[in-house]
Amino acid sequence: MTCHHASSLLSAYLDRELPGVESLAVREHLRECPSCRAESEALASVKLVLGNLKVPEPTAGVEARLHRAVFVSNRRPSGQLAVMGLVALSSAAAAFLAIRLSTPVQQPVKPVATASHSELQRPADDAYIWGTDPLGGGVPAVTVGYAGGR
Repeated sequence: MTCHHASSLLSAYLDRELPGVESLAVREHLRECPSCRAESEALASVKLVLGNLKVPEPTAGVEARLHRAVFVSNRRPSGQLAVMGLVALSSAAAAFLAIRLSTPVQQPVKPVATASHSELQRPADDAYIWGTDPLGGGVPAVTVGYAGGR
């Protein structure tokens, strides 16, 4: 085991968090390496000192102050934040209007089932008489008539 690898495992070794094989490898390295053994002893003494420190007691009212600081806000939104919100809202409205106005409005189509036979034939007759196509395609290729007896 190298010194670098042993040094990276010292804290876990001292806390007895290493698996058996690694723990034995670190122990063997510490027996043979005086610099790693000195680092291990220094780390162990720091852990001992920190472990013996007294836990400080919170001062009176700390819970209420913490609650106010986390859950109660006395601040109002800044003017810049309000302006940014209005800009975002107006941008969204402008985008909606642009999409809505650019979409063509479709005219309602009269259902074929409710139209009478003469209403269906009339545009075709006009196309024959005037030589135009009611659908805008030019002169109709086929003449259309009806058996209405006119």
